[in-house]
Amino acid sequence: MKTAREYFKEEWGTGFTKATLSEKGAVVEMSMEDIYNTMESFASQPKWISVEDALPPLNQKVLGATENGYIDLGYWNEEVGDIESGTSFFIHASYWQPLPTPPTK
Repeated sequence: MKTAREYFKEEWGTGFTKATLSEKGAVVEMSMEDIYNTMESFASQPKWISVEDALPPLNQKVLGATENGYIDLGYWNEEVGDIESGTSFFIHASYWQPLPTPPTK
């Protein structure tokens, strides 16, 4: 699978050195390299996974979200079939995602 950088370089080539983006009256100029880096950053963000598609791994802390947008941190409880937060509260999760990688120095 191609990265966003590879795809857009094939589609647009390397002839562009800058792009101007305008939204709500603000104009931002970015180099194509900055645009590619930004796109790759967004593409690498964790995505919400429906509990109907896949369940969180056992004994791994995850973020859980409800249909109403409530988000909590917890573990998948197989017996109950829900994410249990640190307060033994079940959130009736519809979606989950792994936690991001911790920062390094």
